[in-house]
Amino acid sequence: MLANQALRLILVGSIQERKGQIDAVRAVAELTQCGVACNLTFVGDGNEKYIQSLKSLSAELGVAQHIRWAGFSNDPQAQFREADVALMCSRNEPFGMVTVESMSLGLPTVGAKSGGTVEIINDGVTGLLYEVGDHKHLAKQINQLRIDSDLTGRIREAGYHSSYKRFGIKKHAEALTEVYAEAIQSYRSRQSQEAFVR
Repeated sequence: MLANQALRLILVGSIQERKGQIDAVRAVAELTQCGVACNLTFVGDGNEKYIQSLKSLSAELGVAQHIRWAGFSNDPQAQFREADVALMCSRNEPFGMVTVESMSLGLPTVGAKSGGTVEIINDGVTGLLYEVGDHKHLAKQINQLRIDSDLTGRIREAGYHSSYKRFGIKKHAEALTEVYAEAIQSYRSRQSQEAFVR
């Protein structure tokens, strides 16, 4: 993050009320009111009525020019690579694949303290968490990454290593192998019990 450059925020995912994008819009307004130059890109599509309400809110708060609507993308890696900070504002995300993806690209991530996000982000270590619905806390966490380059560097590195160690292909393959082994063992056990009964 360059000191003389506007902070580039990104939020990827389906645009629905339960995904909490309203927190991000309000956080952008909070940051700009505090003199922090920033832009937010939404990557995704969704509920058109909700999208229009977010656009109306951003205009009302005077930040419409700071928000870009990129639409749906099958592969948002290019947009992630152009960003400084990723956001995950979902109210109750069961498992945030987008969060893991942003971390695996070395992008510092701020997520809502809810659902599966708290299992992925170790607050202050692999990312930062904010209280759900508290846009001022979200803005504070984003700004912390802007002003503390040491913290940001540590989070980038720790998030990257954590995403691969816990959710990488090797880990996924190991977990899948374990599931198959248990299923085979269970099947063999049932077969042997049936043979005994016969």
